[in-house]
Amino acid sequence: MSVIFGIVEKTRIIVAGDKRATSQDGELISDDMEKVIIINKRVCLATAGNASIAKAIMKRVEGSDNQDNLLVEDIIDIIKCFYAEVVEKSCDVIYGYPFKCIIAGKGRDGKPHLYSGGKFKSGFEYKEVPVVLFSPVDASQDDCNKIFMENYKRHPKDFYKRIVKDISQISKVVGASGNVWVYGFGTSTGKISEF
Repeated sequence: MSVIFGIVEKTRIIVAGDKRATSQDGELISDDMEKVIIINKRVCLATAGNASIAKAIMKRVEGSDNQDNLLVEDIIDIIKCFYAEVVEKSCDVIYGYPFKCIIAGKGRDGKPHLYSGGKFKSGFEYKEVPVVLFSPVDASQDDCNKIFMENYKRHPKDFYKRIVKDISQISKVVGASGNVWVYGFGTSTGKISEF
């Protein structure tokens, strides 16, 4: 599992993550894996953990009759349904895979939201948060939090690039390149870019 993070600011939400994909034993597969995924112009999903789970969830999103109109709560519902089916069908192998996510953008109330979620022992759990960082499996949460805070304070214009780069120096499962999605409150839309 690599690094994804998000933060709510005064006029925007920022969600970012690296692009490295590795095998379960940490071997490099690719440095071009999209972990910050655009659902539509108002919502994004960032994932870390098993890539096949993210793909299965995205198949459900893309199979929706109204992908362009999905809101953050709809993505939460899709993920909850996915895990309910995994449990119902006793897919223990899939249930055992790690999965963490960040869901951000416009909610049903018309306001911006940032949710942190993941598969835990009791199933898929989520909550609204002002900031979230999921650290890679081979780096401590404390070290990653320090990197986040230091870069966020010192480099507000490009903190997300520096966070990914600095964490890539302490983790072999994190690459130095990534994507960032910025959701503006004034326009209620987001844009993604690579770094």
